[in-house]
Amino acid sequence: MRGFQNRELAKKAGQKSRRTGVSNKITSEIRGCFKSLIESNLERLQDDLNSLEPKDRLNIIISLSAFVLPKLNAVDVTTGGEQLERYVTLNFKDDE
Repeated sequence: MRGFQNRELAKKAGQKSRRTGVSNKITSEIRGCFKSLIESNLERLQDDLNSLEPKDRLNIIISLSAFVLPKLNAVDVTTGGEQLERYVTLNFKDDE
């Protein structure tokens, strides 16, 4: 009977820790430290980005955005059972 009680306690504890909207304390602290690191190195980061080729610069910016912007789930857009085709064109102009 004791094993059953332990499982029930563990289940309740797990449910408490998985509440939606409750942020992980460690994750919040790490994000705060990362934010401080970026803020204190903004000028250097900008210089480094400026020294890159446009495609490399874009890759770095996209990679860094994962730390700032929430990730979105892919959405499948269909109409009348047919898949819609969507195209995005990016044109880069190097002003240097």
